[in-house]
Amino acid sequence: MSSRSNVPGPFWAKMMDLWMARFDLKVGDIYNHKPRLDRPRGDAMSLEQFGRENLVSTRCGDLHFRRRRAVAAGYFVPVVGGTAVQEMLRELVARFMSNLETERTAAGSRGVDVWPQLRWLAADIMSRISFGDAGGLDLLGDKEGQRESMSYYLSSSQIEEEASSLRVLMMAWFPPQMASTSVAMQLARHQKANGSSEAVPDEKYIAGEALDHWLAGSSTTPDALSWLLYELSRPENALRQQRLQQELRAASITPESPPHIHDLTKLTYLDCVLRETLRRHPPTPFSLTRKARSGGMTVDGHFVPGGARVSVQSVSLHMDPDVFHEPNDWNPERWDISRASPQFKDMQKSFWPFGSGPRMCIGMHLAWAEMRLVAANVYSTYKTRLGEQYYTEKADGRRALRELDENINRVGIKPRKAVLVKDEIETQKHVR
Repeated sequence: MSSRSNVPGPFWAKMMDLWMARFDLKVGDIYNHKPRLDRPRGDAMSLEQFGRENLVSTRCGDLHFRRRRAVAAGYFVPVVGGTAVQEMLRELVARFMSNLETERTAAGSRGVDVWPQLRWLAADIMSRISFGDAGGLDLLGDKEGQRESMSYYLSSSQIEEEASSLRVLMMAWFPPQMASTSVAMQLARHQKANGSSEAVPDEKYIAGEALDHWLAGSSTTPDALSWLLYELSRPENALRQQRLQQELRAASITPESPPHIHDLTKLTYLDCVLRETLRRHPPTPFSLTRKARSGGMTVDGHFVPGGARVSVQSVSLHMDPDVFHEPNDWNPERWDISRASPQFKDMQKSFWPFGSGPRMCIGMHLAWAEMRLVAANVYSTYKTRLGEQYYTEKADGRRALRELDENINRVGIKPRKAVLVKDEIETQKHVR
């Protein structure tokens, strides 16, 4: 009998993923669950583009390290905080804010669904990060592009068909003025300097890797921001929204004086709000699978043999009541304590929205910058509350899905009605 058979776990988890989150809490930190990622589930489950293994799907640790090193420089803190990236972010966030104001004016009392604008903003940012300025999509400004972009999330085959023409942007065809830190440009330079290698084998790998960065950043960050707007717009969080606005005003952040990312990193309550949103609503709520090292290891009294697949969900770590008191509550104040305190260190250890170690999210610093800029711009300009549609929306089953989400402690849907409403949105009077 396999040594893994001694690891506790639910029988039904071999057939139903829905049991996983419930048993994370009921059974404990370790349990046996039959891996199912190898089962064909269609294009939506694919972690690879153009039939090429990419950074995320690379299994070999050494090869993963070499592939990550080839593109990591573009995501370093000095680059994200540098002039070029900051100007790009401020430009696109300004377009996002302009679109919100246009929609707010047109919508009247019906409110504005901000989630599409958040998705287009993220897609525009990541298209420039992935392919350079000349490869920017401009979905915020292109109405036709906005409509067509919706197909990208329905079929990965459509993504490949659309993106196959992007290969002409790779390699030596980059215009000299393009930012040298784009994912595709870094990989092209790597291949030009080192030739074809296992790390960067060919043009299809470059195109697929750049496309994968775009897809990842275009989905996770807007989901997190949508939850942030939803939580701050709930009636019970009105004082928290007010506290955030007061912190922004105290830092002289106004619509006329857009913030710099370095200034936003000093805002403690903004940091608390973002951390709690990422804890309660992690944008990657699925299991991240790894392979145990050769020789195996003993964890919590259970031996895990070498080569065994192990995984953990960020949402399971974030819902541990031994670390996060009343974990179902969205409570930014839990983070408003000394970072040197044992409690903060315990929470930080279990805070896992970006993963950790050599395979942690490569775009983490960019995501933090984007979330800080959007939150600061929105709440230095507007007050928000949920629209009436949110409370009456029953026919399509969203209310039932929200209740299911609460019952199994698993994030499975997006808060579609994180909205801006005209009679509650007013330009703030800023006192310097």
